[in-house]
Amino acid sequence: GGGGRTFLRYASAEDSTVVRQEMWSGGADVGVRAGVSRKDFGDVTAGRHVGTQPNTAYEEDDGDVKLVWKLDERRRIVAAFQHVSLEDAPRTHRTIAAKSWRGTTVGADRALEISNLRDLAYVQYRAEDLDGFFDRAQASLSWQRIGERESRIRGSGARDLREFDVDTLGLWSRLSSPTSIGRLTYGAEWYRDRIESDGFNAAAAGAVTS
Repeated sequence: GGGGRTFLRYASAEDSTVVRQEMWSGGADVGVRAGVSRKDFGDVTAGRHVGTQPNTAYEEDDGDVKLVWKLDERRRIVAAFQHVSLEDAPRTHRTIAAKSWRGTTVGADRALEISNLRDLAYVQYRAEDLDGFFDRAQASLSWQRIGERESRIRGSGARDLREFDVDTLGLWSRLSSPTSIGRLTYGAEWYRDRIESDGFNAAAAGAVTS
């Protein structure tokens, strides 16, 4: 069988809307579930007479899909992919657009925005109620990418850009055995990271750098 549902959330404090659509389908041996989300956050309206805080709006897009394949009553394979994308979220408290609250210091930057990206994919083998020394077994192969970009305009007008990407390949296994003194869990893990970073500084027009 299959089906779907829609989730909708609205909040007046930041004039935000969150919409998520989910769909699923499957039978006795294979099932699939997928979903997409859209999040729009407007400028925050604070209490205590602070009022609307400008330049606090941002957007986020998410998506995910998961497959479960039942090999038999004891064993199954699970595969999944997740995606999160956050574009140009402002760090308003560090900029001149911030509003002081009870004497807090307002930032000096003209603008500061952060973008984040996360992708995760994995395939897992899961087994339980097994005969032998161990009765549960799991193994996983995964890949993850995390990216971040920071765009900054200083009070002088100078521009900074910093970005990095981290790719992680992971492999782990886990076994579990019942014993007379309790359950014994053991296994192994291996992860490898590949990191790339970049950036530049551009002085404001007419500025002298050293």
